[in-house]
Amino acid sequence: AASKFSEEQMSWDQMGEWADEWVTFESKAKFENGMFVARIRGDSMEPTIPADAYCLFRQPRAGSRQGRIVFVMHSGVNDPFTGGQYTVKEYTSEKAVDPETDWRHTRITLKPHNQKYDPILLTPEDEGEARVIAEFVEVVG
Repeated sequence: AASKFSEEQMSWDQMGEWADEWVTFESKAKFENGMFVARIRGDSMEPTIPADAYCLFRQPRAGSRQGRIVFVMHSGVNDPFTGGQYTVKEYTSEKAVDPETDWRHTRITLKPHNQKYDPILLTPEDEGEARVIAEFVEVVG
């Protein structure tokens, strides 16, 4: 789970201006424009992402998101720690052939790695309520 962004944080152009704190870390990942570190609250992604871990994220890659861990904004999410509408989960989707667009989602699943939590299931009607903000790179620190 992740907290709600403030007004200042809504513009990615001003990222350095609103950071709460700066972190330094060793990483094999090549730094890219738009990367950021966020502290993840909760244990829904354990063991992959420990509770309260700092994680490195990058802008979402083009192509399939299947099996990737993503940082998602969803109006149906209510973070118990902060009241925000953000979550970090593994993305999977099911698709069907669509004559107009080649394919369409029939269901998107945002899957926790900790089995004590239920996945978030999105139907095509819900899809507009969810937005992938970033893609998980690694736990840092």
